[in-house]
Amino acid sequence: MKTYRKRYRTYIRQYRRLFIVLCISTILLLTLCIHNRVLHSLHPDSYASTTPIDTLYQNGSRYVHCSADTLYYTGYDCLKHSTVTGYYYYSLNDETCTIYLLSKETVGDTPPLTLGNVQILGKLLKNDKNLTPLLQYMANDMNWNYYGISHFSSSIIISECDYNLALLIALAAITLFVLLCDIEFFLYITWLKKRKV
Repeated sequence: MKTYRKRYRTYIRQYRRLFIVLCISTILLLTLCIHNRVLHSLHPDSYASTTPIDTLYQNGSRYVHCSADTLYYTGYDCLKHSTVTGYYYYSLNDETCTIYLLSKETVGDTPPLTLGNVQILGKLLKNDKNLTPLLQYMANDMNWNYYGISHFSSSIIISECDYNLALLIALAAITLFVLLCDIEFFLYITWLKKRKV
């Protein structure tokens, strides 16, 4: 019995680092999944541009399958490292302006002034860092002021560019793999404990 206990303690010491790494990895990955609402991203809520997006956001939605009858080009593009990654459009409903960030795959290389019957998957971004400058530029173009346009604009951007389903699925798969490793580790330690050597 003493020999078994000695061996068991040796095994525990050998696998302690693996145990700590697995626990930390699991906590971090689960936190990322919860923060990014991975399960919700796989089943986004339906949204029509005729309804206020703020209500949907306040009810906990972060990913939407959006349908819009007519979107208007703002004249501004989204740039990352001097490369155009998307185009800003807007809709007007019930005196509320909602901003959309559409990808080049949806719009094409040359954005038209208006788009009709748009169907996209998007992520809802509240108070995005690009929203304030965009509204300021739009206000200047219309000879208006920022406070006036922001009063009639939603603080939510519907971003197709930020909806990365492949990345979210990869995150979910890695989290599931690490959880399975945790379970296997605990089963192995339990088996060692019950093993009669």
